[in-house]
Amino acid sequence: MKMIRTSFITLLVLSGLIFSCVQEKTDNIPSPYRHDFEFEKMVPGKGWVRGSHYTGSVLKLLSPGEYDPANTLEMQVEIPTPGKYSIWLLAALSKYDATRKNILEVHTEWDTLSIQLHNLRAGNWRHPESNFPLHLDFNRAGVHKVTFHARNVPGTNIYLDKVILTSDPDFIPSGYAHDVPAEIILPPAWAFGVIYGGYTNQLETMATVNRLIQGGYPIDAYWIDSWFWDYTTKGKHPGSYIDFEGDLEAYPDMEAMWTHMQNNKIKSGIWVWNGIQRYENEEVFDAFHKNGYFMREPFWNRRGWHNGVDSTLMGDVDFTNPEAVKYWKSLLKPFFDKGVDFLKLDRNSDIPYLKASFELTQEAGLETKGRGYIMSHLHSAGIPASKLYPAKWTGDAKIAWDQPDYPNTINYAMGALKENIAMVSDPLLTTYDVPFLANDTGGYNYFGSKDQSDELYMRWVQFSMFNPITNVFSTHKNPFANMPINFSKEAQDNFKYYAYLKSELFPYIYSYAHQTRDTGVKMIRGFVDHTYQYLFGNEILVAPVYRQGATSRAVYLPEGRWYNYYSHELLDGDQKIETDAPMDRIPLFIRAGSIIPKRKAARAIESGTNDELVLEVYPGREDARFTLIEDDGLSNAYLNGDGIAQTLFRFTTKSNFHIEAVEGTFEGMNTSRDLVIRFMAVPEPTEITHNGIALAKTNDKEGAQAGWSYHEDHRVLTVTLAGTSREKAQTIQLNYD
Repeated sequence: MKMIRTSFITLLVLSGLIFSCVQEKTDNIPSPYRHDFEFEKMVPGKGWVRGSHYTGSVLKLLSPGEYDPANTLEMQVEIPTPGKYSIWLLAALSKYDATRKNILEVHTEWDTLSIQLHNLRAGNWRHPESNFPLHLDFNRAGVHKVTFHARNVPGTNIYLDKVILTSDPDFIPSGYAHDVPAEIILPPAWAFGVIYGGYTNQLETMATVNRLIQGGYPIDAYWIDSWFWDYTTKGKHPGSYIDFEGDLEAYPDMEAMWTHMQNNKIKSGIWVWNGIQRYENEEVFDAFHKNGYFMREPFWNRRGWHNGVDSTLMGDVDFTNPEAVKYWKSLLKPFFDKGVDFLKLDRNSDIPYLKASFELTQEAGLETKGRGYIMSHLHSAGIPASKLYPAKWTGDAKIAWDQPDYPNTINYAMGALKENIAMVSDPLLTTYDVPFLANDTGGYNYFGSKDQSDELYMRWVQFSMFNPITNVFSTHKNPFANMPINFSKEAQDNFKYYAYLKSELFPYIYSYAHQTRDTGVKMIRGFVDHTYQYLFGNEILVAPVYRQGATSRAVYLPEGRWYNYYSHELLDGDQKIETDAPMDRIPLFIRAGSIIPKRKAARAIESGTNDELVLEVYPGREDARFTLIEDDGLSNAYLNGDGIAQTLFRFTTKSNFHIEAVEGTFEGMNTSRDLVIRFMAVPEPTEITHNGIALAKTNDKEGAQAGWSYHEDHRVLTVTLAGTSREKAQTIQLNYD
């Protein structure tokens, strides 16, 4: 199904150029309601330079002071029809300050708007204090000059991300709105489990992985962060970044380490960046330099990050040069030959860098079968092509409940728990449109915070498990390393419960990942007026707790009816309720009229199987439907529509449960599977038939035996079918006298 998208023109300030959205036709939208505009050019005046922050590449105005008429940014826009147009801007200061009235003026030949920048948070289209949308009147058709001028912000930079003009008075932007299905690439199946990372040497890596396995924690992947290149001096030796050897003292037998992970169905990753430092790495540096493989002339790097000498020549690899890419790949390939499966990228996320890195994981990853996987920063979140290279993470999160000064691009603190929830759930944030967005579960760094506790960790874990991608990671300064094995038993039990629940939900999550690919609609769907809750797929409502000490929280239930996941209590929608939220429980609600496919929990996604499915049915006033989408989880066969199997499950209001014959197939698919169907909050039937044949009632309340059983206290009906054919339709009839 093609998604109907809002038609508008977008100004993206990327790599110092202006890229305009291609005009797209929309169905059933009369032309007077929306118009597209193409920005033909921009002329940056004094003080404007190319810059970036965590949510995108931007135009940056450097510390403007009092009024300077040369301090302007000019754009031309062609207006086809006179009238009033709404103008939406994404802009931010380098450090948020609600007390300062920093002005961004927008001028036309006859109209001027003054916008107070303290109302515009990074990547946010509308702050609660703002009066957006603002309007510009154009009294004639034709080309008009629009000028941006900023002032009264001494000592603070201004970032301008994006501008939208629209004639639609009801239009509200949502993320970057580039939901183009053909541009969305699926991560491999294992990436939808639990991924860990750490600043560990070989001995510590093996110990951490083994403790997680022995402790019964789900683990699907583990990456070694930047210290992989220089663990011995804790990331300070500049010559190691990047020497394409790794720290051989800290990792004396990399292949053995990664083989051990492979034998336990754990994927292995390493950290990389896009530059080469020369200090005591002259041979590698000179090879890139002499061959013309740097983007520009080398520069003196005086930043202390992975540069203990504070001053060394550095070059940025030119990933637009095919020969440079080929050479760079050849130097990293030996790590893949020894067992690396994926890369975590840092320092940059320009599309050529993403492309080269992702293709390397596709070509050289021995276990990926071509699917490939990288994790990158949000810098390129607004560029449609970034969806070709999943996935992204929200940046260096603060180990805290919230971050009042977010965004703080000086310290690079990218929000605490509260802000990270909003990054995935608020439709008015630029990050909302990232299909597969993760965060550092528990927070990455302190940034002055002292909030670290079991409670904060537990709440963050609960939230992260209801994200498509779950990353567990933290700074080396954190003695807990955000590993569940280092927290209290209560926190450990909380981690296991929700990590295994995510493992059970894999058929549901992976089906929605395919829907993201097919429709452009991402798995997490937010509410403009209820920022800190979201739909996880269409059936599950998630309401993370983000306030310290809270044991309940307000939740808005959308229209319809909703089951409390834990009690099965049925509640009317279109109302705000107060629900219990003890420390070990995240509020969850299931839409009435839903089917939730699950499978038996497994320590790793690749250890689980859809050959034994559990289908949880939540009856409603209308038929419930769910289409299970499956593939081999590793290959690229799905890109051409091949290698995909779809199975429709349907429960009618007449108490018929239908399982349609599978459509399509994939490598390794079995022709039959075992099914357990649980009907929630239903009365006990007098008889149940399967394809017209009566099933025997058993005394097994859990439904392990063939037939059916009824748990009177919980009002749960369980039907068990063994060896059902995927290729033939099945019907289960619940009969009531």
